[in-house]
Amino acid sequence: MEMAIHFYMLMQNKSQKEIILEEKIQKLVADIVEHSDIDDNLPVRMMKQLLENEEIKAIQDYANTVSITRLGLNDHGPVHMRTVCHNALDA
Repeated sequence: MEMAIHFYMLMQNKSQKEIILEEKIQKLVADIVEHSDIDDNLPVRMMKQLLENEEIKAIQDYANTVSITRLGLNDHGPVHMRTVCHNALDA
């Protein structure tokens, strides 16, 4: 099953780093939901928005284009946003 997930993500033009971060986020969210006393799937809904929402993807790609191509800065697109999300969940 996990191999199929990897293949699906690779087919979406995602970098290896982006794929690894998404897997870490999914594990953290699953752990949060599993150990929560509240019957709410907010963490899952937020994760799905970050990973699947087309408008958010477009904003991430645009932020990456502006920061890297136009300004010569480091990554501020999908990988950066997933890193921030992972760090927030892992805190």
